Amino acid sequence: PINREKMKKDFYEAGADKIIEIIADDCIECFFLKDIEGIKKFLKLGAKYKVPNKKGLDLIKQMFKDGNRIYYKGAKVEGLVKALNINLILGQICYQISQLCDEFGYNCQRNKCNME
Repeated sequence: PINREKMKKDFYEAGADKIIEIIADDCIECFFLKDIEGIKKFLKLGAKYKVPNKKGLDLIKQMFKDGNRIYYKGAKVEGLVKALNINLILGQICYQISQLCDEFGYNCQRNKCNME
């Protein structure tokens, strides 16, 4: 787990003048799970794979187990992000990243992420 207050303090002490937090509703894995098909493809689970009735970290761990892999939170999973449909994910988390888009000058109307 990240100590957000300490992290912010450290960033400000290192010279940051502004911090924008992008926080997953539950966990970062929830962002990944917006593209179940991409995860299934990455894990080679097949089209007929029945997604377990779990959520968040528990679901992704189970899917990895079903794909004969192990998922460790915080560990790099080579190739997973490349297998995901980022446009699909962004379209579903637009409201969570809109402040960052504004900061980069995208003039976010809270609908651009839905465009493919």
